[in-house]
Amino acid sequence: KEEAKILFRTISNELLSTDALPISGAEEILSFIQASGGKSYIYSHSGDIVISNVNRWKLDGFFTDYQLGEKKFPRKPAPDALLDLMNRNGLKAEECIMVGDRDLDILAGKNAGIAGMLMDVEGYYSDLSVEYRIKELRDIKDFL
Repeated sequence: KEEAKILFRTISNELLSTDALPISGAEEILSFIQASGGKSYIYSHSGDIVISNVNRWKLDGFFTDYQLGEKKFPRKPAPDALLDLMNRNGLKAEECIMVGDRDLDILAGKNAGIAGMLMDVEGYYSDLSVEYRIKELRDIKDFL
């Protein structure tokens, strides 16, 4: 059983580092946020694959900082990693929006006192209480 988990993680990580594509509209919205004076951050437990992909997609210039779980914070929905990212960058919860595509993303934001914006294309989380809902990343413009 443990060998199967290791093999799955290995194959999954290989595919993520070679075949993953950015979310449609990512460059457009990141550019918009940056041009408007906003900042973007990444919080993920996927580690260096995230940095590798952001660089490969030429999106690295849009991000101010990353929280990649390397400090062994509890996983989402615990707020610890977000709170650390906020403290490092002098961010106030009321000035932030946690954008995510899973309930755990939104719950981590809520637990850190941050408003949530859920990108729920398929309507998987229709019962989740969240401040904002979008179908596409580009829709963020409507709320900024």
